[in-house]
Amino acid sequence: MAREKVNSRITTSNGKNSTYQLSYRVDQQGATSAQAIAEILAAAPASVVADGVTLNQRVPSVQYVGNGYWVGTVSYRHEASKQAESQNQNIDEVSKIEVTLDLGTESKHITEGRDVTEYATLDGPPLNQIPYTEAIGLEDNQIQGCDILSPSGNLQITKVFDNATVFGANWVQDRADLRCHTNNASFYGFEAGSLLYVRMSFTIRNNGDVPVTFQFQHRANVNEDTVVSLGPVDKKGHQYLWTRYEDSEETTGGETTYVKKAIAQYVHTVYPEGDFSTLGL
Repeated sequence: MAREKVNSRITTSNGKNSTYQLSYRVDQQGATSAQAIAEILAAAPASVVADGVTLNQRVPSVQYVGNGYWVGTVSYRHEASKQAESQNQNIDEVSKIEVTLDLGTESKHITEGRDVTEYATLDGPPLNQIPYTEAIGLEDNQIQGCDILSPSGNLQITKVFDNATVFGANWVQDRADLRCHTNNASFYGFEAGSLLYVRMSFTIRNNGDVPVTFQFQHRANVNEDTVVSLGPVDKKGHQYLWTRYEDSEETTGGETTYVKKAIAQYVHTVYPEGDFSTLGL
């Protein structure tokens, strides 16, 4: 049920350019945004009078506050004002797509390097004579590793949908369920497995159109030697790669040294794949 909030009425008086606004609270556990809008439309008057001019109702905007309730606002404008605004809008607004791409880097902890060069050794055999020295910061048989920058980025796509589409059966739920999936095929030029769908948000315009924004996190796929002694790995951007080590006793020139030896690498799939083409972008 929608109830008008205390002191909700805001009005400006300017003849046919007058405006009027009402605010409501919807208490309905488990209600969707479409149900909240329907409750507000049922409770709000279809028209109001301000400055002697009849103002007509527009599509409410709603926001989920939590604890099972929504808040929403209904605006009222004169019909001539509504028509002028509608005519000024781009007739191709629905289906319009805007794409924003931000490619950068993120911090990544690694435990092995691609190559090693030793410049001085006070005691023991030179490292370049000991196998398996890709491990970084090997002290007391513990691998310290280091932080490096790794390619990453964010892809944001906004598309305008009509109200009937967004609030059709399961449209929002289907797109919500696809979050935390990676792309199972190339998507906007990015290889399969390199994008993770992380967020969807939308607002409802006064004319009923709904711009919906989808956000994706990009991490580059890897097909190269991450540990030279083990050979190349094939890892998609959002898979998890780890290296297994074992203690190894190496003797060179009569000197015995204990080192960590990389013996295997494993690539785990931690996110399910999804068909991003179903997003309608």
